[in-house]
Amino acid sequence: MKARIAAGFNDKTPFVAPCTYCGRSMEVDDPNINLAHTVPRSELTFEQVKSEEFLTLSCRDCNTAMGTMTQSEFIGEK
Repeated sequence: MKARIAAGFNDKTPFVAPCTYCGRSMEVDDPNINLAHTVPRSELTFEQVKSEEFLTLSCRDCNTAMGTMTQSEFIGEK
């Protein structure tokens, strides 16, 4: 807790993270924040679907636009 206070954090400091794809800032309670798979779920095993290795934060718009593309396909298409 002391480290958080020293760093300027407190219990009211919001968690803000950017969308991996467009950079939009999202707070943890933002309804548009999504956990997106970097590889389509249809191409992953059951264990891989649950793995953090294949997850990233994205906004709803980018996650929807990504559809069944891989992360590299989506980034290349943008």
